[in-house]
Amino acid sequence: MAAAAEALPMKMDRWTLVEVIKFLGACSLEGDGEQVALEHARKHGMNGHKISQCGSLTRCQDMFKPLTRNQCLVIAEKVKEHLNLASPRPAPFDLKESSAQPIAKQVSEEAPITPSLSSCVPVEPLANISAIDISKICISELQWIGGGLGSTGVFILRSDVGTFVAKPTSNRTAGEIYASLLAEKLGIRSAKMWMVNDFEAQEALINRMKWSKSKNPSEKERLKTLRTQAMVLIEFIPGHVLPACAMVVLAGPHRSRIMYELGLVVLLDMVVNNFDRVPLVWTNDGNLDNVIISPGAEYPELCAIDHTLTCIKNADGMERYLQSIDKALTELHKDQYGGVAMKRVRESVAMFTGVEMTREDCDDLCDGIRAGCVTLRELNEEQPGWAEEIRTRVLESLGMFAPLCGGEDLVVDFVHNTTARILKSPIAAPLASPAK
Repeated sequence: MAAAAEALPMKMDRWTLVEVIKFLGACSLEGDGEQVALEHARKHGMNGHKISQCGSLTRCQDMFKPLTRNQCLVIAEKVKEHLNLASPRPAPFDLKESSAQPIAKQVSEEAPITPSLSSCVPVEPLANISAIDISKICISELQWIGGGLGSTGVFILRSDVGTFVAKPTSNRTAGEIYASLLAEKLGIRSAKMWMVNDFEAQEALINRMKWSKSKNPSEKERLKTLRTQAMVLIEFIPGHVLPACAMVVLAGPHRSRIMYELGLVVLLDMVVNNFDRVPLVWTNDGNLDNVIISPGAEYPELCAIDHTLTCIKNADGMERYLQSIDKALTELHKDQYGGVAMKRVRESVAMFTGVEMTREDCDDLCDGIRAGCVTLRELNEEQPGWAEEIRTRVLESLGMFAPLCGGEDLVVDFVHNTTARILKSPIAAPLASPAK
């Protein structure tokens, strides 16, 4: 099998039927298994995306119904073997070993939480997502929350150790984990993520989800689709999306702080090209549903969710994006309220929340961007290899799932280029020291 694996392209999820046939032919299935498997693959036009899901015995049996259990077991082992050859990784990265401080905020019983989840959210969400032991966890209740266009949505899970989120993986998962880890380094509140880096553990998790209670049993049908091949676990953030609570929160004494923290998030989004939130450098409507206001110990906290690193590999496209950063930040330096870029932000906030941003709000948001630039500059100077380090941590956490989750699409040079362009902008210029 080793020789056959070397002859095949490493990216299993991109195989055509030709590579799948070659792979199955090298599996040495007992009896007439090879002939049956080849005929089944040809009949159903099996490609690499489908065969890559066969690392789980259950999935393999679903995919190759005419084969025996032992024959499917051989295919499952060969799939896992090839994925390990394609993506050799050390042990999964454990967020407990991260230099970042663990979240220790206490959420009171009176703190507001998402109304639709009130029946399945315990007083204390699971604080350390990486502490979950899949072999022992008991999931008591499941609720699916739909996402936007093209999104897989997420499952909110109530368990004996707390509430957390499970999201089906996609080719954007690696970028999502990257953006989350960068947010950590920049001191931005963000939902932590952890990958269950094992086929058997993934199968155990999905089986536990299938056996849990749900107010809408049809939601469990989503666990049977091909898109749900694996789950990435995400910290559950209690609170409301900004559009649902803006009229209350932005009318209170913490408006300035929230706008400032939103500016920090805008800085993160520019570095990773996350265009699905605040449209400062992107010409879209934005999506403020990706901002949650969570009850803190002393004041409401803004938390960023559902972001990803989107690398632009085309040179012309990359240069256009860098120019859009230049234009927006230079404009903000001259006019923090009336420019085209800030006008897009004001219109997005008004559309999603019904709140009109004042000049003071725009000043606070720009102060947050400046503060983010200071932190980014310090990170660049004190840890020059931070972008590569984060990429390594992402690939470690994904392990054999890296090729299926967009691990090879993480281009560190892209992050270096956006960072350099942001730090060269006038709004990021260090303040001059007072004359002696």
